[in-house]
Amino acid sequence: MLSTRKIIGVAVAAAVALSIAHLVSAGAYERPDDFKSPDELNRQDCRIGVLSGYDSEAVSRKEFPRAQIVGFKEFDDAFMALLAGKIEGFVYNEHVLNVALRAYPHRLKMLEEPIARAPGVVLVSGKRPDLVPMLNGFIKHYRKSGLYDDMFLRWCQSDVYVPMPKIEEPDGSEGVLKIGTSGTEEPSSFYDDSGELVGFDMEFIRRFAKMMHLKPQIVCRPDDGILEELAAGDLDIVIDDYNANEVEKGVLVSDSYFDSDTKVLVRSGDASGMMLGSKRLGFTKVLIKDPRVRLFVVGFFTTLALTFLSAVFGFGFAWVIRWINRHVPAPVKSVIDTIQEVVRLLPPPVVILTVSCAILTSASMWTVAVVAFSFWLAAFLVPVGDGLRYWLPVSRVKLVELMQWTSVVGAIGVCDLTMAADIVCGRTLAAFGPLLSVAAAYCLMNWIVDRVVRYLERKFA
Repeated sequence: MLSTRKIIGVAVAAAVALSIAHLVSAGAYERPDDFKSPDELNRQDCRIGVLSGYDSEAVSRKEFPRAQIVGFKEFDDAFMALLAGKIEGFVYNEHVLNVALRAYPHRLKMLEEPIARAPGVVLVSGKRPDLVPMLNGFIKHYRKSGLYDDMFLRWCQSDVYVPMPKIEEPDGSEGVLKIGTSGTEEPSSFYDDSGELVGFDMEFIRRFAKMMHLKPQIVCRPDDGILEELAAGDLDIVIDDYNANEVEKGVLVSDSYFDSDTKVLVRSGDASGMMLGSKRLGFTKVLIKDPRVRLFVVGFFTTLALTFLSAVFGFGFAWVIRWINRHVPAPVKSVIDTIQEVVRLLPPPVVILTVSCAILTSASMWTVAVVAFSFWLAAFLVPVGDGLRYWLPVSRVKLVELMQWTSVVGAIGVCDLTMAADIVCGRTLAAFGPLLSVAAAYCLMNWIVDRVVRYLERKFA
């Protein structure tokens, strides 16, 4: 007859085995929405996000007659709906979608095949028809000179943000050019981190004003208000990423100053897929139909799997580090000891974010979590001695903490942090400054607390 201890051991082993199977099956589950071409979205179970009232909406209704077209008022709303899995695709201008793609290079992809052309034009006030031939002449010159290609590369194709070059501003002795824009559409017209209005459109229009010896007077308004001011003659021109297909008849426009395609942005088939509430929930999706129960089951198995794997690899890392310390010179050992102390003093979310940035990657969010938690656990095990006799008392406390960090809430946090790492690594190094500042602040605070407690332990022991 099996003893109580053996029954508990078998139950724990079975739960761990199921949790790992759940994690593996979730990672291996092929996403049904790993689209290769726009034609694959033209089906009844696909939801296509568009911005209501824009040309991309009309194009989508024509190209995807069988799909469900979902309208959004704001770009960010549609974009977040795509990331959350509420829509399968988002149709908009390629150069704008490319900015979003830069921020999430391992979560999204753009389908190569365009579904329409979207030439950009400048709107001109009916009271300033003289500006149309001047604009067209400038457009012809800047396309022929190679300036357009240079601007397009910097603003629309570069993987990193390139600051707008300084353009000398005329003194206004020959007049003022009143320009309207929204200032909300990256990479066309937006405010950078320093608060300066920049973008492809802003560089274009400042270069045009310089050629005309006119002082640019730029105002930012919402789309509706800006068109009313243009019609009233309060503005000379409006440049705000307007598609030629969206302009009403009778409005004066320039030749196309910007070439873009209408494309579809979809989620990529990355391996992270077991986000809570997504379609990739491993075998739990097959066994459990109620989404509320499935949420708890997913959280339970995820917690068990991450805790068990992190503990196993943590013990392994600790043994390897102890072995390295015995076979390396003292200066190298000091460096390793310093790194361990820093890891011990940092909050686990900062460790996760740092590891996610370091692995860079196409790696699964669960791989990132296991590596980060393993290093975190090993950093506490190495200093206490060698072997399970020394490690078990420490690991008992740390495994409880580990289980807290790998709970349902922790899993959502890991997902958020790995996406944040995509932003840090995918666009600009500027975010590393604040990250390092936060890490240094926490490290200093925890170091002070650690030293105070150690002093008290020695004094009152």
